[in-house]
Amino acid sequence: RDAVAFVEAAERLGSEMRASASWDSLTVNLEVPRSHLAAAMDLFAELALSPSFPEREVERLREERLNDLQQVMADARRRAEKAFPAVVYADGVPYARPLGGVEATVSEIDREVVAVRHAALMRPTAATLIVCGDLESVPVETMVQNAFGAWSDGDALALDTGGTPDVAASDRRVVVVDRPDAPQSEIRVGHVGTPRQTDDFHALSVMNALLGGLFNSRLNMLLREERGYTYGVSSSFDMRRAAGPFAVRCAVESDVTAPAVADIMAELGRIGQDQVSDEELDAARDYLIGVFPLRFETSAQVAGALSGLVVHGLPDDELDRYRPAVAAVEADDVRAAARAHVDAERASIVVVGDAARCEAELREAG
Repeated sequence: RDAVAFVEAAERLGSEMRASASWDSLTVNLEVPRSHLAAAMDLFAELALSPSFPEREVERLREERLNDLQQVMADARRRAEKAFPAVVYADGVPYARPLGGVEATVSEIDREVVAVRHAALMRPTAATLIVCGDLESVPVETMVQNAFGAWSDGDALALDTGGTPDVAASDRRVVVVDRPDAPQSEIRVGHVGTPRQTDDFHALSVMNALLGGLFNSRLNMLLREERGYTYGVSSSFDMRRAAGPFAVRCAVESDVTAPAVADIMAELGRIGQDQVSDEELDAARDYLIGVFPLRFETSAQVAGALSGLVVHGLPDDELDRYRPAVAAVEADDVRAAARAHVDAERASIVVVGDAARCEAELREAG
């Protein structure tokens, strides 16, 4: 089917289908009323296994992506997000590039490249099918066999992953991307973090919530509430199959760029040393435990959570263990996680702003 015929067939079933690509996986999703699951499964298999990739559509999407990459230059936040990974990862490492590519890589994409990549990625031996919903008396296995039973690896090519993705840059760097007369500076501070498979995941989650994951986190209380530098500051670990970046993010007035960076660096240095108060610990644990059920309100959310276990190679009881494990995190665990995963001495700094108003002060601050 062409695009119009396919959409019409999907809409007649009351279904929604979409595909997405992340750092770690290629995913095709289907949501459909239970009564139409069998018919939708056949359509779902068509979408996943035999897309035609019309050349005109590949060209259109390629041009849209190239135009979007050019628009990044006009958006300080997006420029910072593009520059930061290129600073903390070594040259040539895939993670040093944005997920959506750069002009040099996107411009080379044509229909043949897309079709070859699809054939290499979409293999039954590498795939997992997750079905969530009210499945009582629904012959799921029969439906799947009818739709996907003939699928084979065939002559699928081996994938070139482009090298080890978690290789850090050799040294700490401070990069200023000049935007003359910009009233604000976008700031990113951080370094290569940790993969999702880490033994201290729950302690690390509590530590990050305490550092910059909550409104009353240390970073936000200092830079927003006490200093008045920003409307908000946050920290996060992007945990992938390999080590994604750890980053602190905020936007501040241009004139306070250097003091804000200094405060961020100081907090990164203190988090593994200072005593964690009972109030901080309780707030971080209670928040993570309290929001956890919100991840499972719909069948689609449940499927998404289970797919995370597959992608990251986690045990089947990972979600069951989450809340008790978070509740068991103590102050010493938080400090240990900070010492293991947050290092102010190797944190790089990216500032997108008016260099004339901040560069000299950044140099003076070392």
